[in-house]
Amino acid sequence: MADINGVEYTYANKDHYDFEGGEFEHPAYDEHKEKLAGFDEFTNKENTMSTQKEQVLAFVRTYGAITHTEAEHTYAITRLAARIFDLKKLGHKFDTVIMKGKNKFGEPCTWAKYVYKGMDNITDARAVKVLLDAQRYKDIISGKSKNKENK
Repeated sequence: MADINGVEYTYANKDHYDFEGGEFEHPAYDEHKEKLAGFDEFTNKENTMSTQKEQVLAFVRTYGAITHTEAEHTYAITRLAARIFDLKKLGHKFDTVIMKGKNKFGEPCTWAKYVYKGMDNITDARAVKVLLDAQRYKDIISGKSKNKENK
């Protein structure tokens, strides 16, 4: 594509219009300020996923249940089922209730409503096991375990 003077803007003559010869960076951009403002979280997928799980968990603890529409309208979460799956792996219990109704065109449709049931007892048992294992390890290190075995 040529400008009004007939100069073709291609990679070969990039220096004609880009005097620095490198990637253009807006002069007002400051990486440190962007991080302080929290904009780096939007580009970090892991942080975003964690935030979505926390948002869903806060919602269901407050209201008891959540649907895809509520998640999308409230938090812009479009993959609610994946976030529920992640929370289940962490030990949270959900019942999935299939709701029936009509869509905006008046046609019959179904959707999932995830009802929060609290934490899984297995997770609590795992936490107790970790604490007991830590106490046993502490006893072994301090030598208390050997005294009990000798008696």
